[in-house]
Amino acid sequence: MTNSKLANLDVLFDRDINKIPGEASLHLLTKGNRRIQIFQLKSGVCELLSLGVKNMFISIFMKEVLEKSNLPHKCPLLKNVMYSIKNYTLNDASYPPVFPEGRWQFNLHGSPNNIGMVHITLKGRVRK
Repeated sequence: MTNSKLANLDVLFDRDINKIPGEASLHLLTKGNRRIQIFQLKSGVCELLSLGVKNMFISIFMKEVLEKSNLPHKCPLLKNVMYSIKNYTLNDASYPPVFPEGRWQFNLHGSPNNIGMVHITLKGRVRK
């Protein structure tokens, strides 16, 4: 990645969170801003935390999240605990060789305990 940027996130729940149904997707963005879906995964965020990630694309993002955060490796996510991700970034070595050069967009949608909504979007570029 060229001109890598850092991202930070703080989240505080007003109740214990035991499940977060979620959906993750990765798209390549063409020069005309057309989106080409590389994958889509429906899974609970709690399952991703506890079981790890076998999908090579999701594992790129999750590895950095777990290294740069105080998130537990399993649910529940506790109320009144400030969970933080600090200095989240991806570098060229993070991408598998099969990842094509170009711009990408990663989306994560979730609904903690089916109350409220979480939406996270990361955009980046791979240059080889």
